[in-house]
Amino acid sequence: MSRLRTTNRSASGVLLAFACLSAGAPCCRAGGGPQNVLLVVNARSWASLTVANHYAKLRDLPATHVLFLDWPLSVTDPAPIDAFRKSILGPVLEAIERRNLVGQIDYVTYAPDFPYQIYGGSDLAGQQFQQGFQPYGSLSSLTFLYAAVMAKRATPMDAQANFYFRRPTNGAIPESHAFRYLYGWTPKGERQDAEGAHFFISTLLAMTSGRGNSVPEAVAALTAARAADATKPAGTIYYVENANVRAQVRKPAFPAAVSELQKLGVRAEIVQGIMPERKPDVQGAMLGTELFDWARSGSKILPGAICETLTSTSGYLKVGGKQTACTDFIRFGAAGTCGCVIEPLALPQKFPSPMLHVHYARGSSLGEALYQSVQSPYQLVVIGDPLCQPWAQPPVVEPGDLAADSELKGEVSFTPIVKAAAGRTIRAVEVLLDGRIVVRGEAGKPLVLNTDDAADGAHQLSIVATDDSPLETQGRYARAVRVNNHGRSITLQLVGEGQPVFGKPLRLAVNSSAGTAVHIFHETRRIGGLPITSGNIDIDSRILGYGPVRLRAVATEGDRTESLAISEPLELVIEPAPLLVAQKEPTGRLHAGLEFQLAGGRKQAIEDTMPPDWLTTAGAKGGSNYKLSGFVEVPADDTYQLQFTHGGALSIHVDGRKSYEGNVPDSAAFTWHYLPIALARGWHRIEINGQTSATPRLELNFGGPGAWPAGAKQFTHSG
Repeated sequence: MSRLRTTNRSASGVLLAFACLSAGAPCCRAGGGPQNVLLVVNARSWASLTVANHYAKLRDLPATHVLFLDWPLSVTDPAPIDAFRKSILGPVLEAIERRNLVGQIDYVTYAPDFPYQIYGGSDLAGQQFQQGFQPYGSLSSLTFLYAAVMAKRATPMDAQANFYFRRPTNGAIPESHAFRYLYGWTPKGERQDAEGAHFFISTLLAMTSGRGNSVPEAVAALTAARAADATKPAGTIYYVENANVRAQVRKPAFPAAVSELQKLGVRAEIVQGIMPERKPDVQGAMLGTELFDWARSGSKILPGAICETLTSTSGYLKVGGKQTACTDFIRFGAAGTCGCVIEPLALPQKFPSPMLHVHYARGSSLGEALYQSVQSPYQLVVIGDPLCQPWAQPPVVEPGDLAADSELKGEVSFTPIVKAAAGRTIRAVEVLLDGRIVVRGEAGKPLVLNTDDAADGAHQLSIVATDDSPLETQGRYARAVRVNNHGRSITLQLVGEGQPVFGKPLRLAVNSSAGTAVHIFHETRRIGGLPITSGNIDIDSRILGYGPVRLRAVATEGDRTESLAISEPLELVIEPAPLLVAQKEPTGRLHAGLEFQLAGGRKQAIEDTMPPDWLTTAGAKGGSNYKLSGFVEVPADDTYQLQFTHGGALSIHVDGRKSYEGNVPDSAAFTWHYLPIALARGWHRIEINGQTSATPRLELNFGGPGAWPAGAKQFTHSG
């Protein structure tokens, strides 16, 4: 197995419950498809789970390509780089090795509720950093620059840290090149696999905390991005000029980019102002302004568009940012955007060049286009679907003479039918089982698949063809197959009728003819099991999130991890909890903020719970009993969210219904909880009762979209 190129990682011998065929086939060099993505999910966040559920379904991700982590700390405050290495990046790299996916994973993308901003000052070891390169990087950029981060080097802050950046080779026009993890790059941007630097394309699928989007907005954007693939959209790329230095930085390259786009048959235009005004066909937009109100522009962003603005902190997504957040582009339909998480100064290396849209229009994926156009991505957070490829021309792939009954046994020989786009040929054909490459061959020649080591039961067979263009565009065919070498079987069914609802237990029935134990998996996360081969298993639906969920049952011998049989996937859709009916509008005079009262004390208004010590300021001491309450008027039927961290005992009631109860010691007082609340349009009342631990602590966010510190922005009280 290939090793990840970093100084302090080691391979692991841990076997997966979904182990099927050995990874002895040559590593795949064809990226840009679901088999090349690792999706990372924060298992404690309903929003992270929900967005991940939808993305895995939209992109047909193999179960082995979904990684569940537990990030308990803040997602809007900067995370220390040591914590990032230990709890996020390190486990990501270890999972890629342990799952035998080295050389196959090119993209690492994060579902919401991971820290978007990382503080890397501890890696500087007293070094001075140049002006404009403060030691605050983004989650996506430090994943892209993973090797330097794991080696604790300061090189991510270099102005030319991205060797994959495409330099101009023909006047002002750079070439476009496929991205693969296995491709190494020199400081001059030349490909030199063995000795060059290696990277991972990385994005956040969405930000649903702080100044982020709502979960429905995030899902809608990802759905539209998927639908935009290979559509050759007819919209227009708009480059916006004005006198602002933010627009002037990139202005000199606008004409060359427009000319090249027009040669590609893509409409492009330079317009004056702050935004494209009254344009119904925005297929991409490059702005230069610190503030904008897209709703007032009268323009429409089309599916697949990349829209961003060069400014100081459009990627600063914590509440309190003074400039328009880049997530506003996602709200209005963009497939992708980016922004700096801290002041970068007007240094062009830190922002996408105008050639971003040229790379995209040539057929690069969204992730490839962005990273080819940014020389120093350190402070740039990239948000959106990295696989979106509106202008790609994928090969057509058909299964050929693969047996229609899809039951496989022993060696299976078949010849797929593949056809490249006009003027191209097929470079390679690969067969994958459950997301791992098992056969590599040539177009038009038989492929032999050996299923002897595969567990009996359901698997996904994929055929991927890669063309010979500079972008190595993929085409893919996938379908479910069944392996039957030993006559073993296992079934998984939902007990009861009706649609599963978040918050209500799921009862599953499992029956296996193999092994001595069964295990239930949500993707690769074990969520339940039995020490026998048949029976019912109850699952807490709250650990699954909303939306499309894929569960499987696996039979094993006791605690051994080798799979003997795998069930057909049980595909469910978890519906949100029923809406809480709106209450009567409060009568009398209302005051801004929440009402707070210590036991036996006077009532007082709390207008901002953002300061971590607000409880102490309000008079709380260790062991204090308190009550915090207020009214909120929500504008639409939707799932809103409470995010909170506390020490001591705490209970939360919404409209009189208990939604949370817990007792947290001081040692865990920084652990964040994510609580979805389904509310009908109108007025609702939230009441919190608590007893502080030794150190009073309660941070409370409420929102949808995003999540803001609870206070006068959302709540009122009767006084």
